[in-house]
Amino acid sequence: MSEEIPHKIIDHIRFEVLSPQMIRRISVVEVQTADTYDESGMPVTSGLMDGRLGTLEPRQRCQTCGNTAVRCPGHFGHIELATPVIHVEFAGVIYDLLRSTCRSCGHILLSSEAIEKYKRKIEYYKETL
Repeated sequence: MSEEIPHKIIDHIRFEVLSPQMIRRISVVEVQTADTYDESGMPVTSGLMDGRLGTLEPRQRCQTCGNTAVRCPGHFGHIELATPVIHVEFAGVIYDLLRSTCRSCGHILLSSEAIEKYKRKIEYYKETL
């Protein structure tokens, strides 16, 4: 007896940096304490091991999806920071962007021809995705 295995074809994949609004929207819990477990060994609510983030214990069920550790994929949480933080991986890009813009007016320090060339490249990539 052969079962038909459903399959999907991936059309495209897109990687991008999530906005703060999107992070809050998809988050299941705001982590507010670095505590993990209480005195009785249970995960601390709003802590790093909050049960809504998933479970590692075989006998516990995830508070978000209800699955055990084997089936629960884990869930996204977030930490609200007091001030914005620059991601270290973007520091070089930010530096390059600041060097390539005018400090007075903010315009890109490229010729009109170079700007048009890059615009065409961007449009080409948008159309091919």
